[in-house]
Amino acid sequence: MSYKARAVPKTVLSAKDRCLGMQKIDTDKAKLINYRPEGVALTTGIMESKIDAHGTLLDAYNTKRKELDRQRIEILRTEKEIGAMASDVLVGGKAIFGQDSNEVELLGGTRTSERKAPRRKTVSPIDGNIKKVA
Repeated sequence: MSYKARAVPKTVLSAKDRCLGMQKIDTDKAKLINYRPEGVALTTGIMESKIDAHGTLLDAYNTKRKELDRQRIEILRTEKEIGAMASDVLVGGKAIFGQDSNEVELLGGTRTSERKAPRRKTVSPIDGNIKKVA
C-alpha cells in the first residue's frame, strides 16, 4: 500500500480564485490595491507569491513522501527475508544437530524433551463443567 499524495486544499484553491479576482480589479482600477488597510500589506503580488510558495512546499513534501514509501517497502521486504532466514536456520539446525539437541535450544528453538504434553479437556455429563484430565 502506497501513501496517497497530499492534494491542494480547498482553502488554497479558493485563494487562487480570489487572487484572479484581485488581478482583474487591479487591472480595471489601473493601480495596485492593498486589501488589508491596517497592518502588513496584502496585495496581489504578495498573495501570488504565498500561493506559489505553498505549491513548491507541497511538491517537495509529496516527493519526500514517495521516497519514504519506497524505503518503507524495502524495509518490509528485508524484514520478510530476515524472518525467512531465521526460520531456515532453526530448521537447518534441527536437521543437522537433531531435534533434541542443545544447539537447537541455542538457536532459539525448543528441544523435543522440554515440550509439555498437551492436556485434554473433558465435559462432565452431569453438570456440563469442563474438567482437565492429565
